[in-house]
Amino acid sequence: MNRRTIGLLALGLLMSLIACRRGPPPLVDPAPVVDPAPVEPKPAATAKPEAAMGWADPCPSMHATSGLQIIELHVAENRLCVELAVAPSERNRGLMFRESMSDAEGMLFVFDREQELSFWMKNTLIPLSIGYADKEHTIVTIKDMVPRDLSSVPSEQPAQYALEVNKGWFDKRNLLEGQKLRFTLPPDVRKRVGLP
Repeated sequence: MNRRTIGLLALGLLMSLIACRRGPPPLVDPAPVVDPAPVEPKPAATAKPEAAMGWADPCPSMHATSGLQIIELHVAENRLCVELAVAPSERNRGLMFRESMSDAEGMLFVFDREQELSFWMKNTLIPLSIGYADKEHTIVTIKDMVPRDLSSVPSEQPAQYALEVNKGWFDKRNLLEGQKLRFTLPPDVRKRVGLP
């Protein structure tokens, strides 16, 4: 071996020894630590009723858990985003097994005609209030329901719609029988139910 080769080998050996003392090189460059800039508080906006209820934005089109379609529904100045239970299987399941629901949510059960309706709370874990409404969307009966209770809760009058919300929702808002539910069913839902 010549001197040049020996020198290169010695240099390589020396660099290896130095690298071993430092430990292995980091796999990823650490991110620089930066102090976050102070956040200026935003001025308080005038709260709309729906913002206070948790739905300042439009209702989502589909419920993340149930996969049911959602529409906007109003009772007086109160706004809800309601899941539509239209098919018999959807109506039979309803809100069973749900552990919670916000005061801005509910479920609207849609039937093809007015009839005496009756609901129960089998496998329903949250206390609910139900408002039955006729074909004109007028609330005909409001009742509270107890979780897991197998007793029938009848509409007492012919109804085409049933709105389930958290227990006390109607009372807290001073909503009474005779008030209107304001909503528009999408054309595909009207067709599925057989409504004109």
